[in-house]
Amino acid sequence: MFTGSLGNIIKESIIISITIIRSLSYKLNINKNFYKEHDIHIHFPDGSTPKDGPSAGITICIALISSLINIKTKNIAMTGEISLHGLVLPIGGLKEKILAAIKYNINNIIIPLDNKNDLYNIDKNILKKINIIFVKNIEEAIKFSFNKNILD
Repeated sequence: MFTGSLGNIIKESIIISITIIRSLSYKLNINKNFYKEHDIHIHFPDGSTPKDGPSAGITICIALISSLINIKTKNIAMTGEISLHGLVLPIGGLKEKILAAIKYNINNIIIPLDNKNDLYNIDKNILKKINIIFVKNIEEAIKFSFNKNILD
């Protein structure tokens, strides 16, 4: 179940995230029927502000994994949509997202590998302040997101 003022893309991101976690359940040591045995309710606060955009998929997926395995993530920011096959897809607005992470003192940022060329449009002094981690798929994002390897 999900609540908040959500557009179709965010709703799809939630559903795809659950599908991806189901496909990786054996690697994550999560019961393959977790979605049947647990009441999963995802709420996006501030219901008056619509949320829709193809860049939250890996964040939603990592947050769900963190909750299901009860392990916190590193202090990181991330952006990227995921496909049904777990590929991390490119996003728009990269500069604004990097600046937002810096504003909140988050220095490690996961971004889609396909957005690598977008970094040429960002001031070099800004890039010196952060550590960019490029990922091709959700498993790479999972490996970097936690302080220990949770994939068996």
